[in-house]
Amino acid sequence: MNMSNNMAPVAIQATLDAIKFDQTLLDNETLRNIEDHEKYVMSLGVLLSHVTDEYKKFEKRNRFTTIQINS
Repeated sequence: MNMSNNMAPVAIQATLDAIKFDQTLLDNETLRNIEDHEKYVMSLGVLLSHVTDEYKKFEKRNRFTTIQINS
């Protein structure tokens, strides 16, 4: 996966938001097909891992960390 420098943080946050939202749906037990939804949430976790890895590569290439970006 190759993404632009400014898209990795956006993708990370969007994925975290999706996980949080979908986990809330699972916790509310209002879904008809819980197994499919659980698989989807697990897939989001895999996506988060890939996007985070891409961002770490970006940090390494540019020699700064998230803390330096925020300060």
